[in-house]
Amino acid sequence: MVIFKRREDKFYISDGRVVARRNGFKKPTTVILYFEGVDNRFSMFPAIYEGRSSSVRPPPSIPANSSRSWSEHPTPYFKTVISPYEERIDICPYWLNNFESIIDFKWPVTIVNHKNQEGMANWKNIKGRWPICLSSDSEDESDDEHENESGNESDDDDDMDEVVDHDGDEPDEADDMNEVNDESDEEDFFEFSIKVTHSLAYTDQVLVSYPKQNFQICIGDNQKQIYLRDVDTMSVTDCTVITSKRYASEKYLGDGWYTYKKQKRLRPGDVLHCTIEDPPQYMNVKVIRAARRR
Repeated sequence: MVIFKRREDKFYISDGRVVARRNGFKKPTTVILYFEGVDNRFSMFPAIYEGRSSSVRPPPSIPANSSRSWSEHPTPYFKTVISPYEERIDICPYWLNNFESIIDFKWPVTIVNHKNQEGMANWKNIKGRWPICLSSDSEDESDDEHENESGNESDDDDDMDEVVDHDGDEPDEADDMNEVNDESDEEDFFEFSIKVTHSLAYTDQVLVSYPKQNFQICIGDNQKQIYLRDVDTMSVTDCTVITSKRYASEKYLGDGWYTYKKQKRLRPGDVLHCTIEDPPQYMNVKVIRAARRR
């Protein structure tokens, strides 16, 4: 979900990683967000620069549903960067000053791409910032006319689950982990499934979400623990959150997970259907048993 956030009197949009992934952005991508003036509605356009300057062209046309009542404001749109590596999407403070009076923070936001595909969003006030949250319905495959030169393209975003040793050392590949998520549910970061492999069942390997961004996005930056709640028995296990030595943004589940999998007697082929609550104090786990050969 993408939301308006406010922190230290500065505003931004979150979560940029969700928006980038949903729209297929592999690099930091410059876009134009055009405020239509009614119903918390935005249109998103690719940013096209004027010649070699840093100025971008205005959106191609005023959307048909736009209100004319706020036309005295000279700039109903702003340029920003959406990155697959950054949670933060900056908002122009001058735009916010102009339009804050006609924004209804109690109602959802709609973001529409150039294909007229809509996605609902929510407004939140988190530690002082107002972010915009985008739902999985909004997809934008807009052309990337200009990328932020500081961004580095990574092919790791779509990797399979990693298998990680108990001490936190991560191998380069994870051939024995199998992803079982439906592609259509790819962006539902708070709900996902993990297939149990032989090594995950019988060795001390940490639990990794698929995609890896699930834990990264859902679990707090400084969070050290999460409670695993078994859906069948409603028993709760205190589980340690481990931060990757290789990438500070990657997180895994360690102590507590080992206890849980032994209690459940997990076997290869079983599937863990996981749902992380918001706020992320609990992760509900439903074990779906694999068919056993006789």
